Parts: sequence; structure tokens; C-alpha cells
Amino acid sequence: PGSRERGLLGPLGTFGYFLIVMSAGHDTTKNAIAGGMEALIANPGELAKVQADPDLINPLFEEIVRWTTPVNYMMRHAARALFRELTERIEFIECTADPVWIRSSFVVGLKSLPVRYRIRPGA
Repeated sequence: PGSRERGLLGPLGTFGYFLIVMSAGHDTTKNAIAGGMEALIANPGELAKVQADPDLINPLFEEIVRWTTPVNYMMRHAARALFRELTERIEFIECTADPVWIRSSFVVGLKSLPVRYRIRPGA
């Protein structure tokens, strides 16, 4: 029997599968980061709370992922490490223009989030 009959993907199908997996991970991570940044800018008091108490990074991250990502019930590690580092080092952040949202009924998120910021040097 041919590879289709055995349930195996050919080279084109395999490439397509990995392309979907790669782009899905990119979209969800990008959208969580951009949406989380927009939320912190819009709510500077929440940023200050996390800066004062680093134990709040996990609840902050879970709320960001819940609120911003189009895919639920998957573990996220890259966007958590990014927000841990940012909340420890960000001194100032603000929007320089209104956010622009992606117009889609499939994958949602921010298309652009123009910001101005200052990061304190790392240790």
C-alpha cells in the first residue's frame, strides 16, 4: 500500500504540517506579548504591583494568556520568561499611538502597538 493508505504524510504534507505548527506558535506568542504589553500600558498600576511583588508574575502571565491568546489550554513558557524579565527591568512605557488590531475571525491580536519605553540595564 502507498503512504497515504498507511496514514503517513508525504514530503509536501509533512512540510505543510510543520509550517502550520510553526506559524501557530508564532501567532499565539506574538499576540500574547503584544496584548500583554498593551494591558500593562493601559493599567500602569498593575505593572507597579508586579514590579513590587515578583511573585505576581505567574498570575499576571496566566491572565495575559487567558485574555489575549486565541488558543486556550496550552502551556506557555516563552511569553512568561519575557514578562518576568520586562517587569523587572521596565522603568517607563507608554503608547505613542492607538493600537491597531488584526481584523480577522480566525486569529486575533494586535497588528501594531507603537510604544516608547526605557529599560533599566540588566545586572
